[in-house]
Amino acid sequence: MHELRDRDVRALLDLVGEANGADDLDEFRAAVIPGVRRMVPAEIVSYNEVAGDGDVLAAISDPVLPAALHGAWAAHAHEHPLLRRLLRTHDARPYRFSDVVTHEELAALGLYRDLYEPLGIAHQVAFALPSGPTLSVAVALMRGGPDDFTARDVRMLDLARPHLAQAYRNAALRERMAGTIDALLQGFDDDGEAVAVVDDAGRVAAVSGPAARLLGELDREARGPGSPAVPGLRGHAGDGATVRPGDPLPASLRAWWLAPSDTTVPAPFAAEPGRDGRLVARRLKRSSRTDLDLLVIERLARGVPLDVLRSLGLTARETAVLDAFIRGGSTASVAAALGVAPRTVDKHAQSVHAKLGVRSRTEAIAAAWTAAGLTEDERLRRSA
Repeated sequence: MHELRDRDVRALLDLVGEANGADDLDEFRAAVIPGVRRMVPAEIVSYNEVAGDGDVLAAISDPVLPAALHGAWAAHAHEHPLLRRLLRTHDARPYRFSDVVTHEELAALGLYRDLYEPLGIAHQVAFALPSGPTLSVAVALMRGGPDDFTARDVRMLDLARPHLAQAYRNAALRERMAGTIDALLQGFDDDGEAVAVVDDAGRVAAVSGPAARLLGELDREARGPGSPAVPGLRGHAGDGATVRPGDPLPASLRAWWLAPSDTTVPAPFAAEPGRDGRLVARRLKRSSRTDLDLLVIERLARGVPLDVLRSLGLTARETAVLDAFIRGGSTASVAAALGVAPRTVDKHAQSVHAKLGVRSRTEAIAAAWTAAGLTEDERLRRSA
């Protein structure tokens, strides 16, 4: 058996890594041909996918074959020695022409005369991926000249084959998942729902247009006027969006998302420009099978009843400050409404935190909702 060298192992790992990094089947196909060629030098590499009913799903060759030769393949494919062997034995491992027929037998075929000889091809090695009864995925490498593919070449391809099969399945699954997410997000877009899929690191994996716009607005507020915007979200966010897949949540929401406390409690973060009311973020927990949660942004226009706030032992001014925070007000807007300095609002807020036994504005608001005796569902039914 051929002993692999370090460079062989590196080439194999490079191919497997690139194939497994594909987000969809197009990326997988684009990775396989150059990766295989780097691992096993060849003049022509072809990649083909055929459905169980015979429909060709993909037929790629590098370099591209002359169109005039396509008819030769259609007319003589049934003569192909390696294909005939595969259909007879169902053994999809790599085999060479020379493993199946002599050069004289190959040269006597119409396939050779009309296809391979015009291309200057004398040698081929081909293999198929274990893809199930409804799909065939085959890769063929071709060379001219006197040098056939070696035992090392065959072994390299054989080692790569199961890993490429798994990478193909992974890419197909990612493609289906992306299509499903796109369809769901389109539905959210149509309904005006602000929903994002976010990972444990606080990075957006997918986002509906309304959520992208709201998060983008919050991000712009945090960065201040005149800051450059991130390019718009592909496919869903529309004009003016500044949050797209791969971006982190705006800083304030990300801190809440990463906090070890119970993030199922709605977190107020901004009032949407031009609308009365409070925007809140909710986190819908994932199942154990994924590291992604849903971020849902909703509007709660009504606050906690003032008598409930007063029952917490707050002064009239502290009640007014907490009520304003519950309704989405910022320190500056609350100060302007009450006719006091922002630092005065901060002092009232600190007093509220001390009386409620909390450490932040978000925790104070959550405590107020709890004191009101409202469940999360009941809170949401209070939306405008």
